[in-house]
Amino acid sequence: MDVVKNVGVGLHLYHLEDVEDDRTLKMVKMPGEIGVGEDVALTLVQNEGDVMAPYERLLGDAMLGTPALFALEASVEEQWRIVEPILGSATPLYFYEKNTWGPAEADQIIAGDGFWYNPAQ
Repeated sequence: MDVVKNVGVGLHLYHLEDVEDDRTLKMVKMPGEIGVGEDVALTLVQNEGDVMAPYERLLGDAMLGTPALFALEASVEEQWRIVEPILGSATPLYFYEKNTWGPAEADQIIAGDGFWYNPAQ
């Protein structure tokens, strides 16, 4: 916590960053002419005000029919048109031991496109 500036008698602005605790001790001068102070615990409170809860805006816009946060149907359909062929022809998964050059099936996959020398063989 860093003091940003003194903006008036007894009023300070603080810059809070990575605060792990919501309390801090501050030395304040006691009333009177003698410069005696005491530790006072300050509790930091954040006023949420009109901040919306997670998904509150999204659900509210959905119920009101506000399209700003939603994709148009034509856009979604076009995306599915592009993705569906890829999903339908998924490459099977080949498992292999860690610290190896990969599964033996990888040699067959690359054989049609070029040459691969496996240094482990």
